[in-house]
Amino acid sequence: MISLAVSISIEAFQRLVILYPLDLRREFGDDLVEVFSQQIETAWEENAWRGIAGAWLNVLADYAAVALPCLAARLAVPVLTAVISSVWFTLALTAINPSR
Repeated sequence: MISLAVSISIEAFQRLVILYPLDLRREFGDDLVEVFSQQIETAWEENAWRGIAGAWLNVLADYAAVALPCLAARLAVPVLTAVISSVWFTLALTAINPSR
């Protein structure tokens, strides 16, 4: 019988898979959920709440290694564009009104 903690963890992970890059989700999304399900069930059987916490720490490390760099890369272009635009805008204002 699956514990409530395991069920909630699996459902939460299924929802969080969307944080992975689209190509990775398309190819491996079901596998990610299946592997996590097996890991969380084993973790619960072996160490109860400590096992659950350890499994989630592994997920967070994986997100930090895979999902966050991809997210940062997607956001880099808009952020860089905004920074360059503000610099140009500031330079233009300074050229128009040198007392600034």
